[in-house]
Amino acid sequence: MDDLWTRFSGEVRGAWLGSALAGLSHTTTGHILQGAVEIRLPVGPLPSPSLTPDQDTVFLLVVSGLVRTFRRNDTRQVTTRYAGRCDFVGIPSVIRHGSSAHGEILADAHMLRMVPGRLREAVRHDAASAWVVMQEVARLHDAAVDMACDNVFLSVRQRVARHLLDLAAREPDGLIVYASHQDIANAVGSVREVVSRALRELREEGLVTRTGDRLVLTRPAGLTASHR
Repeated sequence: MDDLWTRFSGEVRGAWLGSALAGLSHTTTGHILQGAVEIRLPVGPLPSPSLTPDQDTVFLLVVSGLVRTFRRNDTRQVTTRYAGRCDFVGIPSVIRHGSSAHGEILADAHMLRMVPGRLREAVRHDAASAWVVMQEVARLHDAAVDMACDNVFLSVRQRVARHLLDLAAREPDGLIVYASHQDIANAVGSVREVVSRALRELREEGLVTRTGDRLVLTRPAGLTASHR
């Protein structure tokens, strides 16, 4: 398979081989990688596709960084998924030619951007490839249902604890979350005032501390217990 990866960094190859599509055949992998490019994107909104016949939606492999996908109405947002290293962004929307989901990059990202139409061609013409992709779509569906159930059944405090754990990055001085109260409110589908109250409770219990623009997760095990 080495010849497939000569255009890409070793990090891209490693992310692919750890991904849900690693089981695709050599031929199919080569087909999907045609036209793919490595990109680096800063924190901020996930760029929209170019809306050409080959780029009608986003199809990305996360090599490093963190991406949040979410739904929103006029005033509220709710997170549907976090995607990190070895995760794909956009497979369901590739299959159905678009999505109502929005995306944002939470940590500077290194990604592989692929041509959506090539994945669709593989699924249409090769049953083995279709099975691999169908397994990933099923996994994403289950994860989205689990997150939706959490947003319905868990309290705001439990949802905040879960999202802090999802957002945390390991740094030399511990597990760190760079997020404002409004960012967390958007993530859990609530409002800033309610989230601020939940964070205050977590601080009073010694589960988190705030240092400047950072939240430090001082007792991750306690947060895990809080969202169950």
